[in-house]
Amino acid sequence: MSKAATILDHYDLRKTKCREDVLRFFISNAELALSQQEIFYHLQQHYDRATLYRTLKAFDEKGMIHRVNLAGSETKYALDQAVLKEKDRFQSHIHFQCEKCEKTVCLSEFPIYEPSLPAGYEKTKSEFLITGTCKECNSTA
Repeated sequence: MSKAATILDHYDLRKTKCREDVLRFFISNAELALSQQEIFYHLQQHYDRATLYRTLKAFDEKGMIHRVNLAGSETKYALDQAVLKEKDRFQSHIHFQCEKCEKTVCLSEFPIYEPSLPAGYEKTKSEFLITGTCKECNSTA
């Protein structure tokens, strides 16, 4: 059984060719957050937008991917690193967006430690985005 098929089993998702292909694409780009457009561009010869959207929605609902909301930009999706380890625990972490090449990278090795909130406050989500120049763009400067 392929790694993608094993992961789909772990998350109780039906194995379809589209789900396996999208998951393989995420795995091969595990450090990046990808837009729907980027995913569609690489898989458009095989699947239509609606099928890809439903696949992303299923992965999001199962917690396999997480959304990265960028100010003034489209939402991107990143594979939760726990998926690769076949664990169910999502760890909040820093995202970095390069201002030159516009890549968005998950910096999973830098977790976000959740602060305690005052009584009466309830957190729904934490996001931490750093913008600047990535190491690839810095090395070509």
